[in-house]
Amino acid sequence: MIKSLLYICCLLFLVSCENSATNSIPTTARNFPREVSTIIQANCLGANCHSQPTRLNDSLVLASWEDLLRGSTKLNDVIPFHARLSQLFLHVNTDPTIAQLAFPIMPLSRNPLSTNDQHSIFDWIEAGAPASDGRIPYSEVTKKIYVVNQGADYITQVDAESKRLIGAVKLPKGFMPGAIAFSKDKQSYFAASTTGNGTVKRFSLSGKESQAEFESHLNPSEILLVPNRAKGYLSNYPSATPSRIGVFDPTAMTLLRYIDTNIIVGPRSFALTSNNRFLYVAGFQSDNILRIDANNDSVVANLLMGIDVPSPVPDSYSRKYGPYDITLSKDESKLFVTCIETQEIKVFDLTTDAIIATIPTQLFPYGIALTPNGSELWVANTGSNSISIIDAASHQVLTVLDTITAQPMDFSFSPDGNHVYVACQGLTGSSHHAGGPPPSSLVIIDRITRKMIATIELPTFSVAVATGF
Repeated sequence: MIKSLLYICCLLFLVSCENSATNSIPTTARNFPREVSTIIQANCLGANCHSQPTRLNDSLVLASWEDLLRGSTKLNDVIPFHARLSQLFLHVNTDPTIAQLAFPIMPLSRNPLSTNDQHSIFDWIEAGAPASDGRIPYSEVTKKIYVVNQGADYITQVDAESKRLIGAVKLPKGFMPGAIAFSKDKQSYFAASTTGNGTVKRFSLSGKESQAEFESHLNPSEILLVPNRAKGYLSNYPSATPSRIGVFDPTAMTLLRYIDTNIIVGPRSFALTSNNRFLYVAGFQSDNILRIDANNDSVVANLLMGIDVPSPVPDSYSRKYGPYDITLSKDESKLFVTCIETQEIKVFDLTTDAIIATIPTQLFPYGIALTPNGSELWVANTGSNSISIIDAASHQVLTVLDTITAQPMDFSFSPDGNHVYVACQGLTGSSHHAGGPPPSSLVIIDRITRKMIATIELPTFSVAVATGF
């Protein structure tokens, strides 16, 4: 569990902050707005508090705005515009109707902050946690990883270099985002609601509010943008219209049409050839893969997951394979499909449309991704808390990482392929928060050494991740 400096101080030391000042202890919290500086000076500075880095305070220093931005040992304690994600506020908050509580309540060994002071800290963070001169924390960061936190209605942002949470976009309550997709130029991204009218929103990288939106009347669990065209696709699972795929214009932000076909049920995920010619669609409930001509959106082939799969499937059909996620090989001659019911990867030869290999995985292989160089397949075994790494050419399992104990779900890679970003539904360890949903996490892995190098605590239920650089 990530240790926040604001609560590690609860180790039993008996010296009160107000009685421990020395000539070497800062008495002024520099570069904060005046009201915030006054609160910090009165409550947070002292030899055993946050005037200098120590083991007891987890190296969190509040002597200046710049010190706060350096964070504690493992996390950033203030997330601009989001007090409810900021440990600085959570550990002084005493009102569970405003935000989760985090223990111990600060300042330690003293009375809690007054309600007015708590509100002042909250309002300051909600305004961006600016310095006295107006600077906003982490606004210069350009290499960001974006994570979809479905259960909390957030798109969170992690700095790829510091490996810390630095920002978020809060979506409407109950939006339940299920997917994210970036424009080719990485200047905007799209998020879709899996509830209600299936609203799709477009954001600029620096924007906190959506630029435009439309209602898809679907349940998009995946968004695919066609490069160099004003065209995108929306999956539709689970849904009341389970044989429908959406087509939209990402520039005008309008729904163009639906693709309706009785030979697919539960279109869950996509793969697109590099020439934008063919779109592959996984039918989660109908155990098949459609090949669609992306020029006219007509179905041109139906690839069945097994000889025991009828086409079209009858209403009484119960899935046997459950094709959940798909990806093309580097040369686009093969299609890899995760099957959550049979705990395996099916490999299609796309020159013959025949299954040429079946690769065993562990429990519930959900997400699948190909490394940028095309050499390896990474598979998230959500039910086994593990990741299978497979040679994409020989189809041999190279290794299984069983140290990812937080339900890995989805992958993204750094452009050089050296780092793997894993959206995980849970968080290893126990939460220090009282009440509310449990946190989830983003795990960062060194692809070369196969070692986990960072775990970042995030709001609940991370289901998708994308690299924004």
